[in-house]
Amino acid sequence: PTETPVKKSYEFAMRAFFYDFCIPETNGKLSRGFLSGLEAMAYRLGPESNLAKACQAVSFFSHAKPLNRPHMHERAEALHQELLGSLARAIEVPTLVASLETRYIALLLGLYEIFAANNADRRSHHAHAKGLSALLKTGTSPLDLLRIIRDGKRPDTNAPNTRLPNKPRGIFSVPALSEGEECLDNLMLDLDSLQTRFSNALETTNFSPGMDEEISSLYHRFSRWSSSRCPGFRPITVTHLKQPTVNSDIAAGCWPGRVDTYFDLYVAGVWNIVRTSQLRIIDMMVKLSDYHGDRQASLYWIPRANALVEDIMASIPYHLTDNMHAFVSQYDTEEEITDRGKSLGGLLLMHPLYVASRLPFVPEKMRSYMKRCLEWIGIEMGLGQATLLAEAHDIDKSYLESGCVIIWAGFL
Repeated sequence: PTETPVKKSYEFAMRAFFYDFCIPETNGKLSRGFLSGLEAMAYRLGPESNLAKACQAVSFFSHAKPLNRPHMHERAEALHQELLGSLARAIEVPTLVASLETRYIALLLGLYEIFAANNADRRSHHAHAKGLSALLKTGTSPLDLLRIIRDGKRPDTNAPNTRLPNKPRGIFSVPALSEGEECLDNLMLDLDSLQTRFSNALETTNFSPGMDEEISSLYHRFSRWSSSRCPGFRPITVTHLKQPTVNSDIAAGCWPGRVDTYFDLYVAGVWNIVRTSQLRIIDMMVKLSDYHGDRQASLYWIPRANALVEDIMASIPYHLTDNMHAFVSQYDTEEEITDRGKSLGGLLLMHPLYVASRLPFVPEKMRSYMKRCLEWIGIEMGLGQATLLAEAHDIDKSYLESGCVIIWAGFL
């Protein structure tokens, strides 16, 4: 409320941030959580710390637009400007540049830019992603976060008597993701390598023999990985939504059909990363089939793409609602989300929706619905980049990758 004392409003903002963005790591076999150590560190450092101020800045900004509170935006921007100066000074001090607090602040300032983005000003989250990568001692690709050591240090393998750590701690380093014949890290790295070669071949129209078999094989490897996950990691279907009674655009979260729930938002996020990866593989297969004039091959892949998009859409209510049980119970009368969920849900859903909505072989009705969901995330969760992705037609790959680096770093 506007009459809340200023000091109390900063306290509320920090608590709202923890609720909106932090997922504790409650089961290390299934999930890494999200920013799982941040809340304890912020309380330990105190409300005047830069980490607390970074939490408050993101919280004020993300709630300012949905609540129509200009004063919250002003407070967010004042904190943001103060923190930019503090971070610039911190990275010049060796002991501070290596600290987890500094890395958290860099990540949160990147999140701030993602929330602040719009068509007129796409913001500079690319610079924050590069800075965060430097602090983590990784490359600037999201895939460089797969095998990072958790404390950000890599052993010097050339040094004498160097003992390698038991196991790197990457964003997918939980047993539920690595059990079985395949580990998700290797699948993602193989996809990146194949995508690079495919893009080069498409530019030169010089496809190597057997590339179609290689692409198809990778798709089936992902499928086998998905079907072999343990029950606790798999989505659970809680209901099927019926067709809306009003014959108009379907509201966000209300696509008729299956509704799934997950162990937590980390698990839901990983599943959509996998589905998006499989859609990228199908996109390569369709383009290659079209290049060879093989319409029959294209038709083989399109139903598989539609099934993956249906899986993504079945996850939307889980990402966007605060109370799945209440949403399902009220659906017959409301036919819309009345109680928005954690901002993290929209943040993790944003890129998968964008990728799927851009694929020409996905039915137009599905693509339009996913764009409406992006618009909803932008309005109801104050996530500016979601609005940008719903409306813009010229988003380059590096812009998306920078956003992924910032978001995925929250899994470390």
